[in-house]
Amino acid sequence: MAEIKDFKGLFYNSDIVGDISAVIAPHCHAAEEETIKRFYSSHPFNVVRLEYPSVNSENIGEKYTGAADALGKWLETGILKTDIESCIYIYEQEYVFEKQTHKIRGLICCVKIGDKDIISGETSNHEIYDAFKSDRYNLMRATEAEFSGIYSLYKDEDNAVSKLLETNSVPDLEFEDDFGIIHRIWREHNKDKINAIKESFKDKKLVIADGHIRYETAALYREKMKTALAVHRIIKNKQKFDENSLIEMISSVFNVDKSYIREYDAEKIEARLSAEKEKRAIGMFTGSDYYYVLTPKEDFPYYAADSEMLQNEILAKIFGINNENIKKYIDYTTSIEEAERAVREENAQYAFYLSPMSAERMYEICESGFNMPKHTLSLYPKLMMGIIMNKFDEQEG
Repeated sequence: MAEIKDFKGLFYNSDIVGDISAVIAPHCHAAEEETIKRFYSSHPFNVVRLEYPSVNSENIGEKYTGAADALGKWLETGILKTDIESCIYIYEQEYVFEKQTHKIRGLICCVKIGDKDIISGETSNHEIYDAFKSDRYNLMRATEAEFSGIYSLYKDEDNAVSKLLETNSVPDLEFEDDFGIIHRIWREHNKDKINAIKESFKDKKLVIADGHIRYETAALYREKMKTALAVHRIIKNKQKFDENSLIEMISSVFNVDKSYIREYDAEKIEARLSAEKEKRAIGMFTGSDYYYVLTPKEDFPYYAADSEMLQNEILAKIFGINNENIKKYIDYTTSIEEAERAVREENAQYAFYLSPMSAERMYEICESGFNMPKHTLSLYPKLMMGIIMNKFDEQEG
């Protein structure tokens, strides 16, 4: 079944931005620069400024933080506002095609990501596809938001859904865009009606017509949120080994695979390690145009964390790093980019990359009584101070 859900939508405040048609935009690809520029200039609060943020520096990451900053300001100043109730939004488009007026009606809602109930096509150009997906993921991670929907199709042969979407009430939002298409939105917040719409999708599958990259990005984001962030090791203040000798020592315990990097892409490295996490893969970077993927030749105990395997078999045995000198020789980071930069700029000699660990595995390791080395994981999001506090002498008993 396709599992749908109501949600509190994020809307433009027409009292501030004026005509809604000036702040919306059709879905574009990042490569459609002229179209994006046109909408940039159409209004200072056009959605393309969030969906396709620009960057004026060499640091590509700044465009994602820029989008997050803009979103925060727009929320703070009321340019955007969150619905006060959780709704399913009935959405209608009215348009003229070959001199005939047509209407198409559907719904805007959240959908549970699933393998069987959502059918997504494949692309033939994986290089471009992966680049777009990485861009969309970085934006989603920075803003913790989605600004454009996924267009899905479903069969409604008995008109069960269509009947539930019928309404004679005045739309909550209605406007005509630059292409002459009239858009209408109705907020459905009646719980009985929402439950009936949910029930009507129990035997339906969704086929993605447009938004394949956004769907896979959402699936990737969900998986990331289910794991604890990996904490990578930056090895500093150490005299570098002859690389062939180092690989020879590591090869006594690990299979070593060299992978070349054309344009350094942390997401691809992270994806490679995640794909081989069942093999207990560890990445190693020495400052050249390649990195190594290390997988143990023999089975290590399941309850031994990958960080423990790295510490015992490489950092201790080869580099001589132990609890007494660890602060001198190791820095920690959750960012592969930061670890890589430290080595490239010769502030460190080596970087070792670990894969994220699922919450389930972390629970199993701890429950089994095994200990994990310090800085094995970084939980995200962290708990914040000051939300709810406890003053002891105010409590009873």
